[in-house]
Amino acid sequence: MWIFFVFLANNLGLIYSLINLFSKDKTKNSMSEFRRSEGRDVVMHKKVQSLAPGESSKEERELAAELVRRELIDFYQKFDPNYFYSDEQETGKQLYEQILQNSALVSVLAGEASVGTLGDEVWDMLQELTRKEQKFGDVLSKGNTLDDLEPLLEAAQISALSPDRRAYVGGRTVNHFYRFLFPQKYDRKLAHFDQENLHAVPASFAKDFLQYVATMEEPNEEDADKISHMMSTEGSDVFVFWTLAPYMHDELMREGHDAKQSMERIFDWIREGFDRQQAGENYVCHFPAAEFVRTRDRFSVLGYDERMPSHLLARLNAKKVIEHLE
Repeated sequence: MWIFFVFLANNLGLIYSLINLFSKDKTKNSMSEFRRSEGRDVVMHKKVQSLAPGESSKEERELAAELVRRELIDFYQKFDPNYFYSDEQETGKQLYEQILQNSALVSVLAGEASVGTLGDEVWDMLQELTRKEQKFGDVLSKGNTLDDLEPLLEAAQISALSPDRRAYVGGRTVNHFYRFLFPQKYDRKLAHFDQENLHAVPASFAKDFLQYVATMEEPNEEDADKISHMMSTEGSDVFVFWTLAPYMHDELMREGHDAKQSMERIFDWIREGFDRQQAGENYVCHFPAAEFVRTRDRFSVLGYDERMPSHLLARLNAKKVIEHLE
């Protein structure tokens, strides 16, 4: 058995190349499929790491960790550089590939290290890359008339929402959910727009949010006003929320929380942000544990595809917020 795993470890590059060779036609799998696959690898890795020394070899643990790392790198490397501005595509692609080889970053994504171990150079390079991305032309969508809630409810498999529940998704919240669920319809169409773009993390957040509102036990007007105010008005707090919340939800789910538990924590986070805002205290960001996002200017509106640098930056920010809250 030991010889077998040594062979695997020594020939991992060849094995991985062969796997890629036979799976090129699957590069457009949905993000939900990737998340399930990634989840299995992460669970396997953590299980192997937790085994007693006599139950697994060093080679087994190293192999499991390497598989997780390669899966993560491979996912982000499939980013389409056409989502960068045309004059930034080559330099952007090279810089992104350089970042994705950073061992500290891969360890954080694989759940092996705290996001606090990342050096400033990773954050700075990711922030630089987000400026090269083509983005939605109208994020707050003042002139957008996508105010029909029914397509969103249908996407979330909800038959109807009572008025007291609809109050939780008033104002521009509907427009943001359109941006997450139907990005190709929300705003201007880019010269390059892949219909198979991966947008499942924001879409899952939108669906789970709506499903939570549809089933919450005691909806009330005062609470709905708080939630809606922090999600649908203007200002930097709103931008921070819509950038971080989808990935906070995804990270909480990865930690083992179900959708309801994750949403309960996010709703509490929103309520506390509202209370801090109404108290008149001078926070650069009223959402708890998210001040660093504003003070270091380390956030960017999410782009069209979750392999884009803006999404990777949002995931790292979400990890940091959750670490601080816990």
